[in-house]
Amino acid sequence: MWNVFRSFSLPLVLSSTNATGRTLFPVRETARQDDTFLWCVLFPSLPRVSLDAEMEEANCPDELKRMLQHSRPLFAWYCLEYLERNACPRPMTLDCLDGMVTHVATEITSVKSRSELGQFDLFLCASLTLTSTRPTLIDTHFAQLDDEDPLSLSIDAKDNLYVDNVPWKCRCVFPSADRDVLLHLSLTTGRGFQTLKSPLHKMMEVPANREGMYWPDVDAKTDDGMALEPLVSAAMVLASHKGGLGGVAFPAFLGGFLYQLGVTRTDEPMELPGTAGVVVPFLSAPNVEWPLWLLEDWQSLGTLLATSIGQIAKTALTSGLNLT
Repeated sequence: MWNVFRSFSLPLVLSSTNATGRTLFPVRETARQDDTFLWCVLFPSLPRVSLDAEMEEANCPDELKRMLQHSRPLFAWYCLEYLERNACPRPMTLDCLDGMVTHVATEITSVKSRSELGQFDLFLCASLTLTSTRPTLIDTHFAQLDDEDPLSLSIDAKDNLYVDNVPWKCRCVFPSADRDVLLHLSLTTGRGFQTLKSPLHKMMEVPANREGMYWPDVDAKTDDGMALEPLVSAAMVLASHKGGLGGVAFPAFLGGFLYQLGVTRTDEPMELPGTAGVVVPFLSAPNVEWPLWLLEDWQSLGTLLATSIGQIAKTALTSGLNLT
């Protein structure tokens, strides 16, 4: 089939989950060992999809439209599905928003085999380099290629990939919140659901989870080599999401924070004098900033979103911040 398409000079778009499509690379019997040739033109992202008709049919509230327009179509479709199945008041309430995000999280984590690893990377503000020696495409989590422009990938007889005769590595990152806001809302825990089966410190200890990870601008390490700033920042984010989009009481936040770091065995609230009325906002992931339009659209709905630690990992070194 590969030669059939080549003979007609036809462009071919393949899904990364298409097992047949993955076999369309080198014909080893005819390729010399020292030759490289064009394997494919890789587009890191697809054009935006208009959902105007679907939003109109679902009677989508105005305060949600921009969020759906700034999310990948699959996530937006699950939101519209939730609106059709549930009698959400107009304007939207905080309970309905939390329920919608929970529905999206439940659905999307069931369709990707490595979604938990992707969520782990998202919390740690890490990129992931695929270590497989064979050509591969992303099909097991929701990250995207670190590249932005289309790439002409060449391949040799040993399945090594090149761009302009330079070896190419497949590094995965997560899109910004402005480009995929539902990903950042639904893959980072919320009220009534957890995105990670184990506390962060346990997941960090698993060699398979740390293989291929890369943390930019992070030098400080713990005694066992763990990246300290991402771990502490991620624990703060996870703990801040326990109460949902409206924020969480400080005792519950503190209990969750210490649990994620391995200081305590449970995430039960930890009471401190004078903190009962303190509410911690729903924090963005490290180095991620909530888009201004999201804060403006949802302010009247009772949400409490903040990016107060958004730059903690990146500025730790330059500001002299000591997290030890």
